[in-house]
Amino acid sequence: MREDSRRIWGVVLVGLGVVFLLENLGLGLGSGLWGAIFAGAGLAFLFLHWQDRTRWWPLIPGFALLALGVTVWVGAYWENLTGALFLGLIGLGFLAVYAVNRSNWWAIIPGGTMLTLALVAGTDRPGQDVGGFLFFLGVAATFGALYLIGQRWAVWPALGLLLLSAVTFEPFGRVFGFIWPLLLMAGGAWLLLRSRERGESSPLPTALMPKEGSSSSLPSEAQPPAQGNSGETVQEEPKEASLPQDRGETSLPGDKEKPR
Repeated sequence: MREDSRRIWGVVLVGLGVVFLLENLGLGLGSGLWGAIFAGAGLAFLFLHWQDRTRWWPLIPGFALLALGVTVWVGAYWENLTGALFLGLIGLGFLAVYAVNRSNWWAIIPGGTMLTLALVAGTDRPGQDVGGFLFFLGVAATFGALYLIGQRWAVWPALGLLLLSAVTFEPFGRVFGFIWPLLLMAGGAWLLLRSRERGESSPLPTALMPKEGSSSSLPSEAQPPAQGNSGETVQEEPKEASLPQDRGETSLPGDKEKPR
């Protein structure tokens, strides 16, 4: 494999050296030959990938050089399509990287972006200002594709770009010019109402809440006196101190024990 790649690189370098030497000698090459050289270099990289399918990196320069060669050929006849073809083929190269190895999901982002730019370049017409709308819509579709293959985070940039595409679209842009301030006002009013409801329904602190099983949260010294049926205050009688009782006679401190 290494010997084959060295041969390919050797042929490419020798070919480029011959071309630049002819240019310096005044023997200019036509656009058709330049296109064939770039396309041949791109096919050499694609052949390098075909030899070892696990190597996906030759697809990117291969499609880029192939796109450059095709652009040189087509530019002599359809100049307006050169930008779209060049960007579109580069985007296909990145999508080929993902098709070869599905773990390279990141290649969908530059691939989709390049295809979107190709669409914008191909539909650019004087007097039609839809480039911004198509760009945001295409990139939103790119992130939507990422979401469909399992990248759940991609839904948020997809929704944001979709909103931007709607804003940049001229018919919707005028309507959004009035809707956007109203949405901001509604969001602010909702936040104010939520903060007010939370302030009214905020619970008491834990230290002030009565414990379970207690009749009052006040200490026993601060409890009000009990009232009778007629409304008069009932005074509690002091309880007599209970003295220890013994079966025998009570002995006083001054008495001495009599001898028996």
